[in-house]
Amino acid sequence: MDLRHSKCQTNIVGPQIRRLRVRRGWSQSKLAMRLQLGGLDISRAVLGQMESQLHCIKDKDIPHFARALGADLADIFIGFGR
Repeated sequence: MDLRHSKCQTNIVGPQIRRLRVRRGWSQSKLAMRLQLGGLDISRAVLGQMESQLHCIKDKDIPHFARALGADLADIFIGFGR
């Protein structure tokens, strides 16, 4: 078993980030650019992998996503733990 894949399964926020991005009508490239301007060095390809839960998202990076998306931090976790 590839250890990277088992770790990435704990990425529970990727689909919600995708929903928030799509709701705003943004491409992955636009969100990646906004994240880069906000100080998170990320490519469009890695963002796509994060949204698809194929790449882990570090806890410390989640606030970058909330700011870039103009969302509350809690919005990133909507639907989880209920």
